[in-house]
Amino acid sequence: MAGVTLSLSEEELQALVPKFTAIRDDFVSIVDEIASGSNSWTKISESGGVLLKKRSYANSAFEQFASVSTVDIPAAKIYELLEDFATRSQWDAVVSYYSELAHLPDIDTSDGGKMHVGIMYSQTNAMFGGMISGRDFVDFRTAEEATDSQGRAVYRIGWASPENGEELVPTAKGYTRGFNFTGGISITAINEKQSQITYTIRSDPRGSLSAWLVNKGVTFNLTSFIASVKKRLS
Repeated sequence: MAGVTLSLSEEELQALVPKFTAIRDDFVSIVDEIASGSNSWTKISESGGVLLKKRSYANSAFEQFASVSTVDIPAAKIYELLEDFATRSQWDAVVSYYSELAHLPDIDTSDGGKMHVGIMYSQTNAMFGGMISGRDFVDFRTAEEATDSQGRAVYRIGWASPENGEELVPTAKGYTRGFNFTGGISITAINEKQSQITYTIRSDPRGSLSAWLVNKGVTFNLTSFIASVKKRLS
């Protein structure tokens, strides 16, 4: 899939604005709910400075998972790493390929800010000795620098898969096309040297996988991400 790009008309770009806005607002709402300690979220575990939670949805087998952790790395430095798409596969244990297919003009956020938006394509490594084979994803991605109610810098990266992902980019040979519901990474600057990372995922990996194996894969993704960021930047 190297070198794949998308060419969209001005009309097509404008039609996507509400979709990106909805993804961003949904992600912000999810992160706020996690931070509030809402009882809709159940604690899974807390180990090595990483708190894992999950939330169920009515009439859906796919749960939302989240990790919350504090790291001794400046928030801006983490955000800069995540915006460097070319190096993602070099440090993220889960991702084998990550590329921006189309970069769209910045969009106004509902609270007066600006967000960068793009259409992403990614591939993941097989996990657990091949029990979970490689997946590929097409996602609409938003990224923004903001300030929270306490005046702290906050960096948010949200995403979700479009329903027509297969039309945009066909599934790569040897991979199964997965689907991401709204998820993302929020990085809050606690001070100049410390950050809190909230990472949330809700995915349908598709294929013949048990719920137990899917959940194991997602929680591995959440915890390994933190370890990978620390290793890369500490």
